[in-house]
Amino acid sequence: MRTCAKLRCRSRAFATVALRYDEREVVVGELAAEASPNLVDLCGEHADRLTPPIGWRITDTRIRVTAAI
Repeated sequence: MRTCAKLRCRSRAFATVALRYDEREVVVGELAAEASPNLVDLCGEHADRLTPPIGWRITDTRIRVTAAI
């Protein structure tokens, strides 16, 4: 089990974050199959609260599951 990269957070990682410097974009995706030193794994809470640097945008490619009512 991989854990969240945020300090003092021991929650399970559910998302992987990549930085695309040329496009000034933060890409949040499903947890990558393998850990990589070039990517950051975050828990769901920290991935949802992520804020980009000034002038950057966030692209969230995670699949969202909604509950049927």
